[in-house]
Amino acid sequence: ALGLGGATGRLEPGMAADFIVLDPLAANLRPQIDGVGVAVHSGSAGNVRHVFVDGRQLLDNGLPTAVDAAEVIQTAQTVADRLWKRARDQ
Repeated sequence: ALGLGGATGRLEPGMAADFIVLDPLAANLRPQIDGVGVAVHSGSAGNVRHVFVDGRQLLDNGLPTAVDAAEVIQTAQTVADRLWKRARDQ
């Protein structure tokens, strides 16, 4: 339907691949009865260990690979502090 039949459908070199790897030992994903069902109904973002998009790893063991997480957090905190100060000063 999307015309991607030649580039998708398999995990192998040269193929486009978007997938995640969940923590298989996470308590909220146990007991393992129906893998998809338990992931959908009980899983959370905290269960995600690895993310691959178009074959590129964007999350490695829970840590981003494409951005500096500490820098993003610091920038967000600086903006939040500035907005909170502005709200208090009004």
